[in-house]
Amino acid sequence: MVEADGFPANGRLELLDGEIIGMSPQKRSRKARVYARNQVPAYWVINRRDRVLAIHRQPAGERYRLNETRQAGERVSPRAAPGCTVAAQDLLP
Repeated sequence: MVEADGFPANGRLELLDGEIIGMSPQKRSRKARVYARNQVPAYWVINRRDRVLAIHRQPAGERYRLNETRQAGERVSPRAAPGCTVAAQDLLP
């Protein structure tokens, strides 16, 4: 179910953000702080240059408590659909 503001009613929204190769670490950090401050439960970043999937979960203030990296060959499950797994390589270029 989706509420009028476009966010899931269950509060289990996860963002998938394709990182631009030239994006500075400062800009990535700023985006993560905004998402954490607004209580986005999970924030996924596709790092094209390093070919890794960075997953940030459990927002606390302006940061995420849990930060993980997945590489090609590894799998990940979105919290909104724990029974579903995705191969990291399917998200990487």
